[in-house]
Amino acid sequence: MHWSFGVYFEAKVAAECAGFMERAGAEDLILSAWEGDCFAGSLIVDGHDPEAAGGEAHLRWFIVARPGGGLGARMMTEAMAWLDARRMPCFLKTFRGLDAARALYERHGFALTEETEAETWGTTVSEQRFERSAR
Repeated sequence: MHWSFGVYFEAKVAAECAGFMERAGAEDLILSAWEGDCFAGSLIVDGHDPEAAGGEAHLRWFIVARPGGGLGARMMTEAMAWLDARRMPCFLKTFRGLDAARALYERHGFALTEETEAETWGTTVSEQRFERSAR
């Protein structure tokens, strides 16, 4: 599904990615998947997001080019094992309407903790925050 977020969203993601890359380190997990020369997916666990509570990781930029093929589930499993090995709690932010993604998050121990109308994405959506306790 296409959400028509536009340039505002693209600029926001670009700025946040640039900020992350400036501070990326050993306390972060960067997963990317490729099919030959074509991007297939990514998932970032930001272990030191300035907006996160102390010791809490932020799951970010989780996207797969072709949903439904199992790549997202494999990336999530790897990320959760990485978090569990470090006993790190984690949160993510998304928005209502991404039902397959929500089901994946919930299968991996995330629970919806907050839902508010927001314009974080450049248009009004029901923004959701999911949290997962340290294991």
